[in-house]
Amino acid sequence: MANDETLMERVSAGELGLLGELFERHHRGLFKYCMAIGGNAGIAEDCVQEAFRRVLQYRRSYRGGQFRSWLFRIARNAAMDLLPDQPLEPPDEEVDTGPGPEQLLASGQDRDRLRRALGRIAPAYREVIVLARYQEMTSKDIARVVGAEDGAVRVRMHRAMKALARAWSELDESPESGHERKRA
Repeated sequence: MANDETLMERVSAGELGLLGELFERHHRGLFKYCMAIGGNAGIAEDCVQEAFRRVLQYRRSYRGGQFRSWLFRIARNAAMDLLPDQPLEPPDEEVDTGPGPEQLLASGQDRDRLRRALGRIAPAYREVIVLARYQEMTSKDIARVVGAEDGAVRVRMHRAMKALARAWSELDESPESGHERKRA
């Protein structure tokens, strides 16, 4: 079985039928990523379709390297075009610290609450968390996707985790959250 890079090189050379194999390998991950950005299944489906349309259109511009990062960069650009009112750049303000954000993602408990907390943070922060935790990308891969330096991505991830912790704790305090903070 050929790896992604070999398949894409063959697609670039004109074997267009192999794009289906790349689609099968990556459409679920792209859908989850686009869902996290847009928050809407219809928009996420459009984003995935547009991303693969662009892969086909720009196939000759693929110059090797990590196909997955290249694909997610294309999907990000498609999402930005489909969602012009949701900038994928981090907010300027510093976010307050919160207790143990890594545990929020590592525990796997209370997924609905985690989904709601993710929905409350800036799209740029949600994006790096989704790429790192759910797509298992390294900070270098994320840097290629978002067009930033590795160090900037690490800072963004740190701030994203703080924002997530704050959103999680705000759900504790929110009457509509269905969660009450336990008092000692």
